[in-house]
Amino acid sequence: MAEPNLNPYDIYLPMGQDLAISPNGRHIALVQYDTLEIVQPETSSSHEVKSLGCVRDIMFSSDSSLLLIASADDQRNMENPQEYTERISIYSMKKSEITGTVRSLRLVVRIVDICVESELLVLHTKDRAAQGHHKLEIINTRTKTPIRVLDLGSAAQQVVVDRGLKGCAWRKNSLWRIGYVQSGDIVELLLPPTVPAVKFNAETGLASTNIGTIRIEQPIASSDEWDRVGLGVRDDMVWILWNNTKIFWLPPSFRPKVPIDGTLNIEISGSTVVI
Repeated sequence: MAEPNLNPYDIYLPMGQDLAISPNGRHIALVQYDTLEIVQPETSSSHEVKSLGCVRDIMFSSDSSLLLIASADDQRNMENPQEYTERISIYSMKKSEITGTVRSLRLVVRIVDICVESELLVLHTKDRAAQGHHKLEIINTRTKTPIRVLDLGSAAQQVVVDRGLKGCAWRKNSLWRIGYVQSGDIVELLLPPTVPAVKFNAETGLASTNIGTIRIEQPIASSDEWDRVGLGVRDDMVWILWNNTKIFWLPPSFRPKVPIDGTLNIEISGSTVVI
């Protein structure tokens, strides 16, 4: 079978298990079980990293200098499957090789983030027991040791952190929880799934809710900010409005508060609206 005709911006990729694109757009990482293929679209070149084991997740660092590879030993080829290990391989894009490995005593659910400057790796992990708790682990990539482990409970399904690693949020069943990473405290319980939809018009600056129309005085950089699906946390610890699985970023003038009685107050430019 003839190979497809390629040009510098047309790369043929076979079906794989996972795919990641570097933030600078210069590399594509493709996983096929225990092999990682790294493609450079501008030159149509590629190279492979083999024998990684069972790859669970891959992620580029925000500056595109590193590629993180979460993998585990193949239990099918082991005499004692209980002794298998999980690890994060740190692949240097500049050196084209794995420059470090961080091993985890827990199951790696997902790579959450990496801060290159501060040498910190953030993992969503789970205890090996059947009903084991989920954890948020912050690991020093130089010493390979955890510096903070935050217990997320038994059913954390999605985890995010802000860029400064000050706060984190995670979903448990139909609720989102918010906590401070540095202290390990859970500080808020955020929004049951009955919150009404919020629609935003970037041209008029109006947000439509079940309690009426709210004018957004602060300019929004892009309407895409209001179209993200997932949970987001900003460095300034400003949170979100949520409608089922729909998450909206809030400008800094929005500061949701959840008092003890459970009534949700959204502060909007100094005024308070109850949703």
